[in-house]
Amino acid sequence: MQLDFENALRAWLIKRTPKPVVPLLSPVEQLEEYLLDASNVPRAGRLIESEIENLSERIRAISASDTARDQTPDGVFKLMQAYENAASDMLELYVRACHNDDGSLTQTLVKALNALAHTTPLNHSVGKPHLYPVLLLLYAGGIAAIAGKRFSTLVALLRDVKIRTVDNARGSSAAYQLNPYRVIGESIAKYLPPVRANYTPISTYFFSLLRETLCSEPLK
Repeated sequence: MQLDFENALRAWLIKRTPKPVVPLLSPVEQLEEYLLDASNVPRAGRLIESEIENLSERIRAISASDTARDQTPDGVFKLMQAYENAASDMLELYVRACHNDDGSLTQTLVKALNALAHTTPLNHSVGKPHLYPVLLLLYAGGIAAIAGKRFSTLVALLRDVKIRTVDNARGSSAAYQLNPYRVIGESIAKYLPPVRANYTPISTYFFSLLRETLCSEPLK
């Protein structure tokens, strides 16, 4: 009887003992952990796909909002900033994946841009601003791939990503379609508030926007 009571008390105390809190890993931390073991590459791929799906939902919401209707330079810049905020976590994840890709993630990275490019098109007279998040990921991911000497990854992103438009249902390569002036029309780009009257406004803006992400310690 005494033994049964002691066992029951011990079991009750074990249940009541607070369990240590395991900190949640960020998507980038999860990716880094997966890349340490080749057997976890499929999990890394699923992580990227899941984050792209989440970003696509946020992009669709922004594209359907009032923010997307203003086609003035100030309005387009606010739209760009909304896309940037939505893509911030994915940007860091994509940069890290491109930098460390040994070929096992290349197709996942290509599919990610393909999926993101075909969310909600905007009927803008200033280009195709709904492709801005894709341009952002391509630009940063391409630089990260070069930094990591992953040249086959860079070629795949530029050549294998196919973007369909109203004018071209078959799709054009990212190298052609994701020209900054095709995404944000030149007539607007040169009047964007932070780079007004600059000769290469989008490239100049990206230099300041992406500098911190691309200069992070793991990419050096």
